[in-house]
Amino acid sequence: MQRYFAKFDDTSTSLLALQTGETAAHLQMKRHRAQAGVVTEDNTQQSVPLPALQTTLDKLLDHGYTEMAQPAYQSTQVAARQQLLDRFAEKDRPGARLVGWPDLPHFIKPRFANAPDEYLTDPLRSFFVLDAPMRIAGDLHIGYDALGGGAQTHTRNLVYKGALTIDGNLDAGSSVTSLPQFIHIDGDLHVNNLLLTGWADVVVTGNVYAKGLVLGYDGESGGRLQVGGSLHAAAVLGGGMYQLDVAGPVHAKVYWMDDDEPTLAATHIQPCTLSQADWLRRAELTSLADACYFEDTDWVSRETVNVHHFALERAVAPPRAGTPPPPRSG
Repeated sequence: MQRYFAKFDDTSTSLLALQTGETAAHLQMKRHRAQAGVVTEDNTQQSVPLPALQTTLDKLLDHGYTEMAQPAYQSTQVAARQQLLDRFAEKDRPGARLVGWPDLPHFIKPRFANAPDEYLTDPLRSFFVLDAPMRIAGDLHIGYDALGGGAQTHTRNLVYKGALTIDGNLDAGSSVTSLPQFIHIDGDLHVNNLLLTGWADVVVTGNVYAKGLVLGYDGESGGRLQVGGSLHAAAVLGGGMYQLDVAGPVHAKVYWMDDDEPTLAATHIQPCTLSQADWLRRAELTSLADACYFEDTDWVSRETVNVHHFALERAVAPPRAGTPPPPRSG
């Protein structure tokens, strides 16, 4: 007796064929998984004693498997890989052209600090090119789910052939990602807050005008903001090996965490760590708000160790919520 099961989610297709023998059932499992533009295939086999078979079947159903007829199973088996690959396929969108990395204008490529063909598989090397100045209502979130199996070029690789105005934040600061994100703006950038961390590679050929905070942090992977003109903001906060390069003058108070050498001049160095004694006189030692730090605890005993550390997520929370940036008022 043979039975067939399948499970589908956004990034994988799992297939299971069961054949019952006299004393045991033989399970043959095949899983197609999409990750970073590539589909991999895993095959495993398992034998289950007949007394335990019903328990195994109940677990399969509890984990999202559904039973199907043999013809449907066979067609799914043939099409599974291509269906996952098709999720990466993107098409032109209204006002935007999908352009491969080799076909981008030659003068754009050297401006990026990273090269897509060194880090990304073929399905992930495309860019959305927007051919006119744009205004975006609300926030623009830039990021890439490295485990995701869908097309994400519109949230990760963008070229604006003109100025960009965002009535919100440009936010590539959710977390450090395992893949680079690219933004090229051929003109000025107007934004409430510019929040960049990790592998965000951003080029602005004109000026940057931020009403609040410009943040660049945790850029060990290769994150960089390159500004061809001037930078205007209420405050700039840098550190953690994120590179901030501004060709023109910087019209902002610049703060820099002491875990890195500043890449901008006239910086106010801020401590990443404060002892308990230092915390009591923190108003003298740091310009950052108290909420930017957390009190450390021993992860085994859960007891406090009287040390306060800078926390990136705490620093970006206020500008994301529309409240003033991290430096203290006054």
